[in-house]
Formats: sequence, structure tokens, C-alpha cells
Amino acid sequence: GLCLCEDVMERIFSFLNVIETMESQVVCRSWYSLLSFITSTGIKCKQYEHDWDTNGIFYNLGTKFGQLPWDIERLGRYVSVCDHKGKKSRVRSTLTAFNNDNIALLHRQSQRCFLGDGWARIAGKAYFEIDLGQHFRVIPNYYTLRHGSSQGRAPRNWDLLASQDKRSWRMLRQHRNDESLHPTAGSTASWPLEVSDDDASGFRFFRIMCQGTSAENCWYFHINGCEMYGSLVVSGVGDSLSVVPSQPILRETSKADKILDTMDSEPENTNEESSCSLSLFGVW
Repeated sequence: GLCLCEDVMERIFSFLNVIETMESQVVCRSWYSLLSFITSTGIKCKQYEHDWDTNGIFYNLGTKFGQLPWDIERLGRYVSVCDHKGKKSRVRSTLTAFNNDNIALLHRQSQRCFLGDGWARIAGKAYFEIDLGQHFRVIPNYYTLRHGSSQGRAPRNWDLLASQDKRSWRMLRQHRNDESLHPTAGSTASWPLEVSDDDASGFRFFRIMCQGTSAENCWYFHINGCEMYGSLVVSGVGDSLSVVPSQPILRETSKADKILDTMDSEPENTNEESSCSLSLFGVW
């Protein structure tokens, strides 16, 4: 899908003199190499240091890679959350309800967000689902969860699954009688993740699926915080993709801020698969 293919380059070179042709070949090869590297390797964010640090992928999307204050509404333009009933999140800056919308799953502040007893007790059927939309995929190596139950209903049994297409799912980690999350509301815990070489293209969808009772031996499934760490892969690159070369910037979390500039002018995230036009400006 890269537009700088050989036949196009040849047409360009036919209008240039020898010196200009040599210079243009170098530039085009550099562009092509840059695009291939970003789309195949991804943007490697900083590694996990501690729970709710500033190295996570959702934090960086919500702060435009550290350039702006954290904003849940900004994150909601790129990432959406739904549950097993298909109820999608409604982005709001203020979350105060008894049971908040599913977007609370990605909030930096602890808010009540849970799946009720009636649905959760069907093991393997109740879940929260995170969708990174058309443009991004994640190759995870660590993740953090938080619960907000004031009744001490900390999760003990759940699975973390990932998918590229929402049809086939990969088990990233199983938790059975896991007591890492303390019963106190707002408690957090983190776990390492391993992915295979087959997962090098990254995942668009993540599910946190209830598989058993909580610390209070009930089926309420309280999860009100999630953060992912690893590499962020730029996806959905089409023929209209263009690149303007610039000086390399920090090889950490500030590489893809210009991607978000373009995306801010596009429709909000949907679950529909489609190609996109994306301009990258100096992201590597």
C-alpha cells in the first residue's frame, strides 16, 4: 500500500537531470525505509516502571505523547470501550455515576465501573472490550488493572484476550484465584505479557473477560482502570499516505504526536473496518 513504488519513482526521475535524480533517489529510499520501519516495527514506548506511570500507551494517546495534559475525551477519539452487550462508551470528562460508562475503564482517576451479577456469573460471557480503532495496533508486554469496588469485590478470576480482527482471539494471560488486586477500592496491579512472533503486527481489540467470582465470592466484575505497555503500531496505511521527512525526535513516547493531529480532524472511533488517509510528520 505504500505509494512510493518503483514505477512512480521512475516517472518522477524521468523529468530530472542526473544530479537531481541521484538526490531524489536517496530521499525516496529514505522515505520508503522510514515508512516500512514504522509500519512493521511500530513506535516503541517506554517500558513499564510502576502502576499508572506516564509510560503507558493509553496515557500517551490521551496526552498527545506528553505534549498536552491528560484528557479522557482526547483518548476517546482514538480508543473506545464496549461490553459484552455491545454497549459502547460515551466520553465524558466528569464521571460520578453509581456505575459509570465503560470509558471509565481507561480513566486515570478511580471511578466505579462494573458488570452486574446477572451477566458476570455466566463465566466466559461477560467482558469489557477495548478497540484501538482503524489507525493503531498494540504489541503488548505489560498491562495494569485497577478496581473501584467499595465492597471489596476485587477481581480474582479473569482472562486477557487480544484479537486483530475480532474473530479469532489470542489468550494473553489467564488469572485464576489471583490475589494481586487488594480488596480496597482503587487498588492496582500489573503483570508481564508475552507475545509470539506471529503477533508482530499487533492487536486492535482487547477483552478483559470475567471467569469466576470476586474476593467477596460474588459475580460482580469490577474493573475501572486499564493501561497497556509495549509498542504502538501504525495501521490502516493506504495509497494516499504521505510523509514529510524531518529531523528524528526522541525514540520514545513523543514520536507519533503528528499522527494524532491528523486523526483529530477525522470522525470518532467506530468498530467498522476501513482504509484511511494518514499523514505522518517526523514520527521517527
